[in-house]
Amino acid sequence: PCPAAARTALEVDAHRRLARDAAHPAVASAHHRRVLALTPGDPEASLALARRLVALGDADEALRLLATALAAHPADEALIELTVEVLAGPKRLRAQRPPD
Repeated sequence: PCPAAARTALEVDAHRRLARDAAHPAVASAHHRRVLALTPGDPEASLALARRLVALGDADEALRLLATALAAHPADEALIELTVEVLAGPKRLRAQRPPD
C-alpha cells in the first residue's frame, strides 16, 4: 500500500483505540468523529459515533448521522437497530447496552 494509505490506517486504528479507552463520552466522541472523517461512509464508524452521541444525550445529531449512514447502507442491521432504538425514545435507550 502507498505510504499515505498506511499512515491513514494507523491513524484510524489509533483513534479507535483512544475512543474505546476514553473515560468520558465527549472525548470518545471526538475520536469517533476523527475516524469517520478518515473513513467516510464506513458504517461501523458511523455506528460508533452515533452510540457516543446517544451517550451524550444528543439523539437528534445521532439520528442525522444514522440517516446519512442508512442512505448509503440501507440493509445494515446494526444501523437499523440503533435507529429504531433512538426513535423509540429515552426509556428504550436507558435499557440499551453500553456503547462499544
